[in-house]
Amino acid sequence: MELLKLLFILIIIAILLWRKLDIGISLLIGAIALAVTFQMPVITFLNSVFLASIDAKTIEIVIAVFFILLMGKLMKDSGSLEKMTASLEGLIRDRRIAMVIPPAFIGLLPAPGGAMLSAPMVEETGSRLNLNPAQKTYINYWFRHLWEYWWPLYPGLIVAAAVIDVPITRLISMQYPISIAAIFAGIIFGLLPIKNGKTKDNGSKDFWKSFKQLNYSVWQLWFILIGLIILKIKVLMVLSAMILIMILTYKAPWSKRFDIIKQSFSWKITLLLFAVMIFKQVLMDSSAVQSIPEMLETSGISPLIPLFVLPFALGILTGVNQTYVAVSFPLLLPFFHHPALDLKMVMFAYVTGFAGVMLSPVHLCLLLTKEYYRADWNGIYRQLLPSVSLVLLAAYLLLII
Repeated sequence: MELLKLLFILIIIAILLWRKLDIGISLLIGAIALAVTFQMPVITFLNSVFLASIDAKTIEIVIAVFFILLMGKLMKDSGSLEKMTASLEGLIRDRRIAMVIPPAFIGLLPAPGGAMLSAPMVEETGSRLNLNPAQKTYINYWFRHLWEYWWPLYPGLIVAAAVIDVPITRLISMQYPISIAAIFAGIIFGLLPIKNGKTKDNGSKDFWKSFKQLNYSVWQLWFILIGLIILKIKVLMVLSAMILIMILTYKAPWSKRFDIIKQSFSWKITLLLFAVMIFKQVLMDSSAVQSIPEMLETSGISPLIPLFVLPFALGILTGVNQTYVAVSFPLLLPFFHHPALDLKMVMFAYVTGFAGVMLSPVHLCLLLTKEYYRADWNGIYRQLLPSVSLVLLAAYLLLII
């Protein structure tokens, strides 16, 4: 019954989105429908909304995304993006590959809404290749998420290793082949349909010139990588320092700098971010999610069904990988130990959950990228569904081999 109620909520949100209602408003209506369906007391619901709205993580995400948007606009207006795309084309000689490097590179950073970092870069090359908004959205979104199956900086993998009590290196060794499958999926459904991507070879002299120009034009990315991974500074602090440097060194009158700051703020995206966090909070406080695993666990069905259904449902409902891991993995432990710990089962559950995350209409990266390119859902899912299906097939083959 609870599973049907959650399905009903998803259908409501899907219909609202299909009717082209604003995504943030659709999610807020979904949160209200969730509270009504699961009979949450009004005080409890309002408390969930209030706590989600003032939560430090919510505020941090809103500020971080604003800084990311501002960074993209400053890079575009200063000509850094144009230089970066030109240098990538000089290095790689294929605009298609040059286009996917920024999102794949930034995918090493576990930043909320991190796809927005590479969105302007994909836009620059994608426009030269005459890609439509849905294609740009897919390229930026898919290649941003290649590494989450095994990259040790992502919280989902850290939580999974803690829950099943194994070194994270064991999960990495089991799950890295899934990233290879994801790369192939991106090539097949994203890059191969793009024609005339080759650029001419200008020789080794121009190669080194392009290499130097690339590093100079994307110093912001190196700044973020060094700050987050090497120095282990918090995302917001790194972004704040980087934005301060960019504004102070931007060669333009202060009036223009303030105009760029003002133009980078979006009420629509701000509402969207708050709505996602409110929906997730109401979902968790309604106890709707916790009731599903109990039902599956006591039904006596094949282990593969809960290993697929539970993580996938949680992934598509929340759009956050550490959420489906934290909620479902403790309850799936009896299926993982069947009778001894089987890391293939863990891998399969992780991949199915992340498949839900990638398809989730509340996934921040998907929502923000869609809004940035003004793409339509139909065009996005025409590429996304077969790509996710190929990755799921790879996970299943690894499971049964």
